[in-house]
Amino acid sequence: MKADFTEELYRYSIAIAKAEHPVLQALRERTATVAENHMQITPDQGQFMAMLAKILGAQKYLEIGVYTGYSALAVTLAMDDKMAQTFALDIDPETMKIAKEYWAKANVESKIIPIMGDATASLAKLIDDGHINTFDIVFIDAEKSDYIEHFKYCYSLVRPGGIILVDNVFMHGGVLAPHLEEPALSVDKFNRFLQSLDVDYCVITIADGLTLVRKTV
Repeated sequence: MKADFTEELYRYSIAIAKAEHPVLQALRERTATVAENHMQITPDQGQFMAMLAKILGAQKYLEIGVYTGYSALAVTLAMDDKMAQTFALDIDPETMKIAKEYWAKANVESKIIPIMGDATASLAKLIDDGHINTFDIVFIDAEKSDYIEHFKYCYSLVRPGGIILVDNVFMHGGVLAPHLEEPALSVDKFNRFLQSLDVDYCVITIADGLTLVRKTV
């Protein structure tokens, strides 16, 4: 039987989890004071993403939608190799400033390449610059109306055997509304689009819904 996952049980799961890296904890607490802090991923999602990076032996990570940098930091810390690189795409210089501060505190700033500007244009440039089939992990968590387009770029950028993670596939329950409104409408369109493809994927009921896609060829 599946457990009735109450708030109390969720808090218990956090309590028994591996201790959060101190800089990650400090960043999460700092983000709680920032506007739109609901965009912060949960600690358990960060640990899940970090574990995936370790399982894959990831050395190259791409993130679309950095916010204050928690997920980028979690994955970068998990990539132990000195040559590991994170490409961090975002459009907001203020939240990126916070991200850079905490990346520096964790001594991983040299591994992270911030790329400011429109995400679609930045992804196209990565294609043009020869990054096709080179990323081990990609995390999509930016403008929901661009999810399908971003996914197409990312499927080219991730290596065979690599994974793409797509966040907020439940949109806080908005995908179940009788009449879908943005951004839930765009997310639902992406979910249906992915279902129509011949790709390996699963939907994970962590945080606000996380879809994991594995590139096979």
